[in-house]
Amino acid sequence: MASGIERWFAVVALLCAAVAMELLPPRPWQPPRKHGEVLPQEVLRAELIRRAVEANQRLERMRWADSLVALTLAAPADDDGVRIGVPEGIGGERVERFRSNLRAELASLDRRDRRVNLGFFLQPYDFGSVPGAPLGWRNAIEYYIGQREGRPYCVAVMVRRHPTAESLVEGEWARIRGISNILGQCRMPARYGMPGPGIRPWLDAGGYALGEGLYTENPGSGVRPCVPARTLFGLRRYFTEIPSVDAERCLAGSPSACKELLTGGLLEVLGPSGKLIATSPVTSVGMTWPVPLPGWGRAHTVLARAEAMYGTEAFARFWRSDAPVDDAFRAAFGVDLGDWVLARVSERVRITRAGPALSTTALLGSLLVLLLAAGVGVALQRTRRVG
Repeated sequence: MASGIERWFAVVALLCAAVAMELLPPRPWQPPRKHGEVLPQEVLRAELIRRAVEANQRLERMRWADSLVALTLAAPADDDGVRIGVPEGIGGERVERFRSNLRAELASLDRRDRRVNLGFFLQPYDFGSVPGAPLGWRNAIEYYIGQREGRPYCVAVMVRRHPTAESLVEGEWARIRGISNILGQCRMPARYGMPGPGIRPWLDAGGYALGEGLYTENPGSGVRPCVPARTLFGLRRYFTEIPSVDAERCLAGSPSACKELLTGGLLEVLGPSGKLIATSPVTSVGMTWPVPLPGWGRAHTVLARAEAMYGTEAFARFWRSDAPVDDAFRAAFGVDLGDWVLARVSERVRITRAGPALSTTALLGSLLVLLLAAGVGVALQRTRRVG
């Protein structure tokens, strides 16, 4: 017969079990996960983190635009309307070298609109973010181009996770092939002022990236040799350069498709940079994402090429035009934008014939391969019969 103390322990144990069952329900049974399976809650978590990162980045850019544009517009006249800013603790010989390179680059311009103030800043990627909030990062150069209270500006911000003095004299702002390109996408505003109302929407929608690079006559600067566009069985040799139907049509000799590559949906093909431009005060981002223009690689010298071909006066008419970009291009340079792009593409990649027909080389090569395969098959069949 149970004693009193044993009954007391039994009652306490039953009460503890009842409380545990009430407060700690058993975990529902879940089937074992398959290899590579992603659970819905994991997808939701990743989506929430992505949205938080984007919101934090937009907040950062709003703060950067507010402060850095103000600093740029406050640049003294004796500094030629140029402001250079680096984080505290960064200085020395490399900063002075950067300043000297920038001054030399400005001095080399054959024309300059001094109404446009210029700013160049080295910025930590997390400056101005919400403490503790998730924040994606990448090394890039971001541009803020516009007017504030009627005063034009162009601000270039080099974003780095760990900014150092070396960042100023290496990478995008370094001398490449002996040519300094610190101005980047600020070069056109520095030379011609703010763009006209006609082409400004196109520039704000990704067109600024096409004016980042410098055009040189060096034939080795990214020019692909003219090779047969298709190999055996019609396979594309440079298949990585054909990411869209418009690019394929452009290679087939369609001027309208070539124009569409530069005027239709640039923000979409610019990838993450395009989304940042569309949702934040950032006007443009250094071209780290390729525009699908066959044979051009990053296509960041398109505007510089037009300027070199037609001269500064004609380019100034285009830049300041009140008409849409295709009409402005035709009025300033006397040629349709699509025809011009097609001509430039044909300098680098051989234009193919439109339609399903193969080239003569691809057709003959394919037939030879098929005949060889048929001959091997007949020989094997005869060997089997003899055996």
